[in-house]
Amino acid sequence: MDAFEPAIECLVCADCRAGLFAHEGFQAAWTSQKMFDGYAYSALRQSIEEAADVGCNWCGLVRQAVRRHSGARNATVIDVKVTFRASVKAMEKPRGLWLIINNRPMSRFSIHTTSDNVAAGFIDYRTLIRDVASTRSFELAKQCLRHCALHHERCLKPERSKLPTRLIDCLDPSNPKIYVGNGMVKDYYATLSYVWGEKQLGSTTSNIHDHVVNGLDTQVLPQTIKDAITTTNSLGLRYLWVDAFCILQDSAADKDRELTQMGPIYERAYVTIIASNASKVSQGFLAERPEPITDVRLPFRCPDGQIGIMTLSRGGEYFDPNEPINKRAWCLQELNLSARALIYASPTLQYHCQTHTVNIGSSIRLERHAIMPILPTPPASPDEIRMLGRTRYLAGLWEHNILSDLLWSTRSRQPRPAKYRAPSWSWAAVDGTSGIPLSLLYCGSNELPECEILEVDVTPASEMMPFGAVRSGILKLNGVLVTDVNWDPDSNPPSLFIGEVRVARVDPDSTDETSAPVCVVPLRVNRKEKHSRGKISGP
Repeated sequence: MDAFEPAIECLVCADCRAGLFAHEGFQAAWTSQKMFDGYAYSALRQSIEEAADVGCNWCGLVRQAVRRHSGARNATVIDVKVTFRASVKAMEKPRGLWLIINNRPMSRFSIHTTSDNVAAGFIDYRTLIRDVASTRSFELAKQCLRHCALHHERCLKPERSKLPTRLIDCLDPSNPKIYVGNGMVKDYYATLSYVWGEKQLGSTTSNIHDHVVNGLDTQVLPQTIKDAITTTNSLGLRYLWVDAFCILQDSAADKDRELTQMGPIYERAYVTIIASNASKVSQGFLAERPEPITDVRLPFRCPDGQIGIMTLSRGGEYFDPNEPINKRAWCLQELNLSARALIYASPTLQYHCQTHTVNIGSSIRLERHAIMPILPTPPASPDEIRMLGRTRYLAGLWEHNILSDLLWSTRSRQPRPAKYRAPSWSWAAVDGTSGIPLSLLYCGSNELPECEILEVDVTPASEMMPFGAVRSGILKLNGVLVTDVNWDPDSNPPSLFIGEVRVARVDPDSTDETSAPVCVVPLRVNRKEKHSRGKISGP
């Protein structure tokens, strides 16, 4: 069976069909054992360009690699080598293809095919599932959940748990209702992790009686909530927890009470549904995914002589920082607390647990596939951290490590919030990403002692939420106070000066800071390198 079918023949040019994609050439690449083994050939760069221009998919890939190779861009003759077994064990089926130009590895592709293709018997991975709302997709998701429960030793086993105060009853997706529990019923339930991105219509407030009796108004329900209800029902679950509909949005007392339970709610859930690709609640997450524009289809010469089709994908890691969900701290916490999660990512549907992260349906993935560090159990909540460390949580800082925690700085200057949010010594008082260290005060041979904490405390806005908003805070220190220091936050870098001498870099917390005399309080001393790190205080 050496003849190409028309649908396969058109994928590559005649030279490629007679070379790499002939049976002998392809098997040399397929059975190669090392990086620089495989099938090798040389071609004129002009011939590669011309073949790519008229639609040869393989020559198109080679042309891209040549253009990235600084030593090959102007070469007349290009040396090409192809291997499938660059980094996998010899006994395993190849999972990727390496393209080597002039003895330099240039591109690494993952290979996959559809389940009905003759190449499926030789390629493990399948094409990404894009119809994430199909019956098949939901069945594959349920298979992942069942397999995890039965075979993953490091994953917590799902069990019927005491239901949260309120849930959405998804028994009839066309008429979902609010279920109010009595604290005695135990059952499986799902949770939703998503980005609000806008005001939600139809959320639960004091109108809860109408939501319990008559159900939620599906005409105004945001699409993400509708999709979550559909997903819950399709997974064979009845109940779904969603913050906007299971917490009374017009009751501060109810918010305080229910938000303190979010840790246990996500930890005990059978599965968390993560709307990873949705930037706002009206967007939804079940729409069919677009076909990746970077995928390339090529002939696949099976060892038994048949000719199928393989797809090459550059692919990315499972964790995509550009996904809307990955830009929200609340959502990160919800993922960390969840024992199992279905991640509706932009390319496809993924299953995540404490053992691994996989695309459903054995679809293509890279070898580096952890979305987060794998833990033996769901990560600890702030309450559990506090109990383990016997320490207090102070507006984003921990008492046992307070001197180091105080050494934060912002990486992007933004205006200081108009409304009080936290004491000025907490990173929570300003907007932007924070990190350590703050400043470096060069002390020469004059070593400064470490500062001593005399008193530190915060007053929570609600006694029920010690890890939430605060009304006030106090910090009293005993240490060396360096005075008569001038600070110029607009210099490059922002610097402290004693007279005309620059003595330290100090990054401002916000765009509101101006040049002024300040006092310096060293907090930590490096006696070996003779420098200190600390805070500054304005007049």
